[in-house]
Amino acid sequence: MKSLQKSVCSGVIFSTLFYLVLSQRPCNLYCDENPSSPMSFGGTTNKGSTGAPGKRGGKGDVGQKGAKGDISECQCSVEENFERRIQALEIDSDNRRNIPTSCKQIQQLTNSYNNGIYYIQDSNGMKYPVYCDMAIDGGGWTLVASIHENNIRSTGRCSPGDRWSSEHGPEKGAQVGAENWMNYNTFGDVASATSDDYKSQAYFDLQARDVMIWQVPNDTPLANYSSASYLQYRTTNGFLRQYGGNLYRLYKDHFPIKSGVYSRPADNGPAIPVTFDKGNANEVMRHLGPNIRNGIEPGYIQFRIINTEGSAYALCPGTRSVSQGNNEHHCIGSTVDNVNARYCGDFASFAYDQYGTGNGWNTDMILLKSTFLIFYR
Repeated sequence: MKSLQKSVCSGVIFSTLFYLVLSQRPCNLYCDENPSSPMSFGGTTNKGSTGAPGKRGGKGDVGQKGAKGDISECQCSVEENFERRIQALEIDSDNRRNIPTSCKQIQQLTNSYNNGIYYIQDSNGMKYPVYCDMAIDGGGWTLVASIHENNIRSTGRCSPGDRWSSEHGPEKGAQVGAENWMNYNTFGDVASATSDDYKSQAYFDLQARDVMIWQVPNDTPLANYSSASYLQYRTTNGFLRQYGGNLYRLYKDHFPIKSGVYSRPADNGPAIPVTFDKGNANEVMRHLGPNIRNGIEPGYIQFRIINTEGSAYALCPGTRSVSQGNNEHHCIGSTVDNVNARYCGDFASFAYDQYGTGNGWNTDMILLKSTFLIFYR
């Protein structure tokens, strides 16, 4: 891989209180651009000491010239995977209450328009890194989770790594990974969210109004999350306020993910309309198997959906069920006690009896080898 030069600059003069990770531009830009701006990362020089005043009435003696102040250095490093080496710059953190708790607050304090890794604070005062989108609809979106399907062909269904369904197979009594939709577990790494499942404390800690989903090819580098995504869509009606302000509360208190206790359609959760910022409704449908298309409608995110056999699925990205009971083919995050073992997995039954062909009930290879990134704002 060609080495990439990225930077972390030190010697920061900054009046706003927050934690920031610099990962978007070369070091010389951060250190030289707009040196008079309060956002500048240029070096500073300490002022020399004032000379002793002269006698009253006469011209005073000139004081001794002060020592030259230290100039802050901009330190750059060349890294093959710069996004995996995150250095936080702590800036005037004496008053912890002023450290932002979301990407939205960072944007409001700094008018930042750069996507990338920032540090925020949770409700217990713990600092942690998050990826922020600072562009879509004014920005301020916090990445809280990713759903990445393990290789069904090589590792099987509900196998290690399927943290949003089960890592212990589809048998009854196996550990239910679907509980991660409604607990305080965290896992994964924000810098590799397209290579493995990821869940940060922001998933259950942030108070938000809306959700955004990006569909991104697996193993996309952090710096390319946005540009490489082929679908981006978001809710706009503030629906999370009705359900506790985040998905943890939505599932925990309103629409839990359990096995064998629901019936459809009475127990299906809400279907929230979305606005597309990249791609469109036709693009959503194109990647799904043709057998599923007649009973679903694109342009929505639906939460807690039940299939014909009574299994629950956490969410349907980009779609809602209209008359279809075979929801395992367009929804993700299944419960473990499935009637059919082929329904089990983070991507449920996207690959039912074929792998990535786009035929019958099977999604195409693009969708099967994609990651769903979930944001709050």
